[in-house]
Amino acid sequence: MNALLVFAALFNRPNLVKVLIKYSSEPLLQALFAESLYHGLYRNVSHFAMSEVLQFTCNQFAQIATDLLDKAVTVSPIRGHGILTRRFPDFNNKTPLEIAYDTNNKQFVAHTNVQSWLDQYYFNFVKVKGAWDNLKLFLSAIFIFPMYIWLSFPRLRKVPPVPSRDDIPSQDGVFRPKSAQDAEKILAKVQRIQAGEQAADRSTEVVPRPPFMEMLRAVWAAPAVRFYTWHMFYWMFLILICVDIMLPPCRFIGVDIAVFVLTISMWCEIVLRTVYDMQRFRRVHWVERSYDLISQTVFNILFFLYRIAPYRYDHPFAGRVILAFGIVYYCYRVWGWFYYMDKTIGPLIRVTVQMFRLDLSRWIVLIAPFLISTSLIFMGVINPDWPATGDDWRHAFYRGIFNLFGAFNNELEYTPACENPGTKVSPNSYLPSAPNGNRWIHKNRTGLADGQPDYRCWSGDYNNYNCATISFWSYFFVIQYYVFLKLGMGNMLTAFYVTRNIAAARQGPAVWKYHRCRIILDYATRTSLPPPFYALGYIYKMIRYCMKPKGSKGSHLSSGVATTGGNDSGDSFTYWKGLALEYFRGKEMQENMANMPRQQLDM
Repeated sequence: MNALLVFAALFNRPNLVKVLIKYSSEPLLQALFAESLYHGLYRNVSHFAMSEVLQFTCNQFAQIATDLLDKAVTVSPIRGHGILTRRFPDFNNKTPLEIAYDTNNKQFVAHTNVQSWLDQYYFNFVKVKGAWDNLKLFLSAIFIFPMYIWLSFPRLRKVPPVPSRDDIPSQDGVFRPKSAQDAEKILAKVQRIQAGEQAADRSTEVVPRPPFMEMLRAVWAAPAVRFYTWHMFYWMFLILICVDIMLPPCRFIGVDIAVFVLTISMWCEIVLRTVYDMQRFRRVHWVERSYDLISQTVFNILFFLYRIAPYRYDHPFAGRVILAFGIVYYCYRVWGWFYYMDKTIGPLIRVTVQMFRLDLSRWIVLIAPFLISTSLIFMGVINPDWPATGDDWRHAFYRGIFNLFGAFNNELEYTPACENPGTKVSPNSYLPSAPNGNRWIHKNRTGLADGQPDYRCWSGDYNNYNCATISFWSYFFVIQYYVFLKLGMGNMLTAFYVTRNIAAARQGPAVWKYHRCRIILDYATRTSLPPPFYALGYIYKMIRYCMKPKGSKGSHLSSGVATTGGNDSGDSFTYWKGLALEYFRGKEMQENMANMPRQQLDM
């Protein structure tokens, strides 16, 4: 079936693909597989029209997978949610949810049923009583004993075994109690139900709690606990590294060593997590992962050299600058690592990142020629006699860049000190000394004195080159710069941001839900050890993975997280096949109803 599906997709036969999905025993998985094939095709096709057609077909199969899941959850919630965690050997032992995530199927991942299941999966299917569920679950993991008050574990309850057919004495399908006591219990329960006392019967039923170690393992295996544990550790690390830069240099080597140990542990965690994801065939975002690995590697090397040994006493300021870069990196990464999980801040962060990455870069490209030319014009017209010592370029750059954020109000301000009689340029005045300390002498192109007066090519009105030369052209160039910048380019940047916000408002929730799924799956596969011992947990997991038999290796949705398992029996396959037939039959009826008016006109 998979080979036929690949054949139909590569030859662009979407109707044949739909027929294969319709008569498949695993229609949801095949629809996701077809969507992934078309997703890879349209992204690698150079022809624009063909790419648009393939993308439309890809969205169709994504919609089919979403509709099948919605219909399955409506008919049977257990089977609908169970399919999300069922592993299929033909697809690297992955689950449908992992396949949809790996193929960037935001429509499927953002579906309401998937998100409701992810909400339960985020807590490892542990129910929390009352509000503040995240805080209560985290405190129960830290202090242990509150879990007896706030938490319940429905997945860990011992389900009584279903009696087999041989154990139930029956005649002609009629249930027969084994003894008189069983008959009395059944009759008493029937009477209570008839009397409206079913609620009282439930209240008197005592459900035993699971064993202590099972509850503790279930709490610490929850992705929410792992997320907040890492979050708390990270903020403690930020406090430590910020305190380190405020301490006097070369005196508190112990703080530097503590910072270095923590940064090395985080670097090891990223490296081992990357290797672990590659072993399990999980999707790795290489751009973001490479950025973290390269940044932390460079920082750790330079931090060790200039803050610990051997240059900490020779270059103390260089070590402080390196530490400042580290603080900037680790503080900015809070956005992508933690704030994205919040339902209010997460979508805004996504839009803001797109604004900086796309819109701001385009705006800088547009304003760059105008900014460079005007910055140099300012130096050439307002301070025309500034010595060519390199400081003139620094002053031009400083003036042009900082004018983007606020105008220099004293750019052409009248300065009484420049109006002294000795500062005016005249035939009897003396110009400032040259950079070598000698008197300013007018020279020709060969560098020899040409006998011209020293004030011959002095362009400004004052002997002091710091004094601004105020003229009509000075006002002209300054005014045109501020009008074009503040009234033109500034409003253009705002228009870029507004357009981006409007465009992202339609796709923003789906994109945020997809990345939320990414974070939940990421923390579900992490170890339950608290930081900074994550690396040890990954080493243990990789050793266990290597010791497993070859046939049992593959991708798993969780690491100690409870799953629904799913039913792999023939009855389940028959259920999904019937569901697909009913779904496509309904689609065909809708198409026939839509084409009926046109057929009537043709008749």
